Amino acid sequence: MHYEVRVNGKPINPVTVKKSRGKSLKPERMAVFHETVGGRIAHVDKLLDTPTKLVMLTTDK
Repeated sequence: MHYEVRVNGKPINPVTVKKSRGKSLKPERMAVFHETVGGRIAHVDKLLDTPTKLVMLTTDK
């Protein structure tokens, strides 16, 4: 995996970049966020719990 951080088109060290804090969500928006994300996390969990099978087809040629 490769990632880089650029400021004004110039690469900078991602370890030393100053990070800004985002704005906090208002409580009513946070509730909507948790409701939305919770449903999606439950869906992913269900997919991860679904057994998978490997099928291989061989042909005589």
